[in-house]
Amino acid sequence: MRKQSHKILMGWPARFSLRNTRPFHLGMWCKTLKAMTLIEVMMALMVLALVFGGVISSMVRAASLTRDAKVIYRETAIVNDLVERMRSMTFKELKDELKTGNAALGIVVTSTGSIYTTEGNVPPQTPSGAGTGLVLAGAYNYKWTRTCSDLDADPLPDPLRIVLNVWPEKLESKKITVVTYISASGLINK
Repeated sequence: MRKQSHKILMGWPARFSLRNTRPFHLGMWCKTLKAMTLIEVMMALMVLALVFGGVISSMVRAASLTRDAKVIYRETAIVNDLVERMRSMTFKELKDELKTGNAALGIVVTSTGSIYTTEGNVPPQTPSGAGTGLVLAGAYNYKWTRTCSDLDADPLPDPLRIVLNVWPEKLESKKITVVTYISASGLINK
């Protein structure tokens, strides 16, 4: 028959307890405790290093996503500014600017056959047309091109198909492209 003390120790709480039910010697316990403490510290440092690595990598990724969102937002604002500027011109003024450029605004024309490409840039200190201050281009120097074909045709096609491209100067992979149609009677967006 078992002793009463063993029955109590092996009851329901003792089975799921983390407490050691075996007797131990004080000297052996101290040696084990020191070794376990070193292992625990090493494991804690590894976990801490993994956590810090995760935090730093998530901060870098968040900064990259924020930068990309700002670039897309600014490109969209520049495209909108260009389209609104074209809308404010008469059809003849627009056709002339697409063929000859505009030296006062720094718009240069290159032509290949019947395809005319106007190009320009938006430096970081360019004020936006909305009166929001010196924020249209942000930190980058943005380049843009407008491509239109059949400007030499007689009669001139109506509507004109104009392809706009905008990108930061050294980040051509971030280029956005917009196609717009401008008719003699106004703007048609698709």
